[in-house]
Amino acid sequence: MTTPKCIGRRCARSRHISSQCDACIKACPMGALQVESGRLSLIEPACTACGACVSVCPMDALELDGVLERLNVMPDGSCQLRCSRAMLGDGQAIGCQRALSEEMLLDALAQGVKHITLVTAGCEGCPNQPSKIPTDALEQRFKAWQEILGKGVTIARRTEVPKDVDGGRRHLLGMVARKATAPKPLETVEDTAPMNPKAPFHLTKRRRQLITLLRGLLPQAPNQETATKDALSHVLVPRFDEESCTACGLCAAMCPNKALSAKTEGDVFTIAAIEACCTGCGLCADICTANAVTFDEPQGTQAFLMGRPIVKMTARNKRRRSAWDGITQKDFSQAFFNR
Repeated sequence: MTTPKCIGRRCARSRHISSQCDACIKACPMGALQVESGRLSLIEPACTACGACVSVCPMDALELDGVLERLNVMPDGSCQLRCSRAMLGDGQAIGCQRALSEEMLLDALAQGVKHITLVTAGCEGCPNQPSKIPTDALEQRFKAWQEILGKGVTIARRTEVPKDVDGGRRHLLGMVARKATAPKPLETVEDTAPMNPKAPFHLTKRRRQLITLLRGLLPQAPNQETATKDALSHVLVPRFDEESCTACGLCAAMCPNKALSAKTEGDVFTIAAIEACCTGCGLCADICTANAVTFDEPQGTQAFLMGRPIVKMTARNKRRRSAWDGITQKDFSQAFFNR
């Protein structure tokens, strides 16, 4: 069975050992992912290759062979998906419905999907479906986007259980394997598209896809202004507390996507951000000793959709000299603003 591979240079944890980014760990239904000595480790026998970890990684750092990247929507608006535990048959194969990212759902809506048939072996008791996650999670996610964009999608479920598979027994053996097997470091694959250290910012593939889809879908919504606000309420980007900030600039220095930039002019310290480039990895909050960084929805909707920088915070008489001054960016690069 194929297991996930990690591109270490993209992973938020590899950039800062105290990073709180554990999206993949939370998404894994079998507890097959954990952190050992600051590195992401995998308990291979417990991994079911469902693809949930890949769909939630904000840095596109996880890869899994055979994971569905796009739903195949027929001209009549129909789409059929078949989970890995169901009988063999027609439809696109998916490890689990939890492997469908928000970008894939939006892309399906952009293709004009009207009806989805989901063939499973039964979600109740499935090792890929933790009890804390409702079995109709996919319907709820589509419903949320339907209310925002005004596009209706019906989802029908069909159960086809292979006769020679004992799901309960497989689940039990998976739990035993998870407890008895030592974790192994995730295999690191060569990064075919490394970040350009000279670039003023880095936009991940998934973030670019999300913005492109929203640009196309939001103008079609009955109330574009309300739909835009509701859609971006699902996106988290950093906000800065002017009173708490000590103006050290470490947040800008640590941002893996170069989404933040800091500058000092006289006694004025300013933080600006290209919110579209932020993946919510949390490194800026981790490094902030003053706890001045929190996360909320984007402040400027059009700036987010167009990838333009906005000023997040301006503080006076707060510049603190430190050993980190040599690596913090003193001035906004021209390319940061000329987009």
